[in-house]
Amino acid sequence: MVTKEINLKIWEENHILVYTVKGEVDSRKLKIFFKDQNINDLDLSDKTITMYIKKPDGTQIYENCSIDGNAATVTITSQMVSVIGILECEFQIFNSNNLLLKVNGLKIVVASKGDFSEAIESTSEYNALISALNQANSYSQTAVRGIKINGNSIPYDANNVVNIVTSDNSIPIVEYGTWDPEFICAGGTNPTYTLNYTNSHYYRIGDLVYITFFIYANITDAGSGNAHIGGLPFKGHSNTDRQAISMSVKGPFSSNTALTVTDSQKILKIGATDGSNQNWSTGATFIGGSGCYLKA
Repeated sequence: MVTKEINLKIWEENHILVYTVKGEVDSRKLKIFFKDQNINDLDLSDKTITMYIKKPDGTQIYENCSIDGNAATVTITSQMVSVIGILECEFQIFNSNNLLLKVNGLKIVVASKGDFSEAIESTSEYNALISALNQANSYSQTAVRGIKINGNSIPYDANNVVNIVTSDNSIPIVEYGTWDPEFICAGGTNPTYTLNYTNSHYYRIGDLVYITFFIYANITDAGSGNAHIGGLPFKGHSNTDRQAISMSVKGPFSSNTALTVTDSQKILKIGATDGSNQNWSTGATFIGGSGCYLKA
């Protein structure tokens, strides 16, 4: 709705305050320019930028910035302004070679003079609201007299609950959630690593599971054995071995790497497209993937 431009100096200490109001919802944006020692804009053409925030209650959150020319744009979300106080902000800037630049000095003040979210405009509007609610309540008791499927009435119990069950109980389970991928080795010792960032979700319809994930980690000890990713939300079906999941990777593997589901386990195998095994290696690792598989 409104945008404020901010200049943050890379080589000097910054002291910038931005004022917001508790309870706002995605209504303010910040457009940040990072200035070098000659007050020129930092070139952001090959950069990714994340804004990290520490809230007054100690909670730490982050928000990815979008790049517009040499400016990073970020929305002040409702989660940021959920607690009154001062937000400490830090921008982490990665380039294509995984070099990290940090810039801080921005503080966001979250204030509030009162909560007016439940206000009624006037007595007449309040009376109209009560009248409408009473009318809606009468509709709920008279609008639906019964439910039929193909002309056959469906019975309901004393609590007016209708229970519809197909003859073979074939209505699929639908659910959505997150999962926690982890680096492991098969037939050896697991790698040692620091997890910098992870964003992993799944969507299930019956026995079909769609997964998506992205991991950024720093591996300090590659371990031994074949590289795998553990922690899938559901075990793979017994007939799903070597069904491929699409994959993007930067760091430990060659460009012809494949990611496949493991029979009856919550594991993804990492191997070359010719079937040979892959191994973890030390250093910065970016790995992501998405695709579907059948659960056990």
